[in-house]
Amino acid sequence: MTRQRIWFVIGGVVVVLALIFLGLYAFGVFDDNGKAAATVPLPTASSTYATPAPTAAPTGTTATTVCPGDHEVKAGETYDVPAGCNLKGDVVVNGVQQYDDDPATGLIVSCPHGCTIMAPWGANVTPRAVDDLKTEMLSSGCGSECSDVKVVVIDDKGTNVQVADLCDVSLPKGTTATVPGGCVISGDVEVNGEPLYDSAQDTGLVVIVESDVEVFAPYGASVTNADSQDVVDAVEQTGCGLPNGCRVVNTATVP
Repeated sequence: MTRQRIWFVIGGVVVVLALIFLGLYAFGVFDDNGKAAATVPLPTASSTYATPAPTAAPTGTTATTVCPGDHEVKAGETYDVPAGCNLKGDVVVNGVQQYDDDPATGLIVSCPHGCTIMAPWGANVTPRAVDDLKTEMLSSGCGSECSDVKVVVIDDKGTNVQVADLCDVSLPKGTTATVPGGCVISGDVEVNGEPLYDSAQDTGLVVIVESDVEVFAPYGASVTNADSQDVVDAVEQTGCGLPNGCRVVNTATVP
């Protein structure tokens, strides 16, 4: 073999080795210094991946405000009640005294949109349902047991205060509230997250609830313990904001 041919063969080998190295570098086998690169294991069926960030809720959905927790308001203290909370105790709400002078009468305030209270004798702010608080106060409130408990619901403006018994209350526009079984609701409402009304302006709705439910009243509603047929008759005559009442009144029973 001549010297020229030997050099030709050596040159070919060098070119082949260079191409092999470049190929390995391209696939990440070697780093920029020619050293073996750290290997990255391929994912397996048991590999754990980071949970993607939650996406925003679709536009138009309604979120229910949840009270952040219990809080004891000291005697004489002024406190900003968070939205969604209820409270028990004789208090001044947004500057208006809501309690009476009868020590045997209890008071519950529901603040679906938040409110400011002053508690002369202290109060308990809580996410517990109104009906639970009323049952508790009737059995062990007012120093022994309350003879009666009134419920105050503060509307979204914080000024229009509705005072009523548990099953005889007006829910202001945009209010979310727990309605106990045995009550009758008149008005276009969502019950446990499900809209029960239609889009017709001359159609009324009466809902009979047999157990505790969560009610959202986008346009306001009335809760009563009156006979359901009496409520239907009243809505037919004076409901829907029309001079002659609603053209049709739909009824729904929620077990």
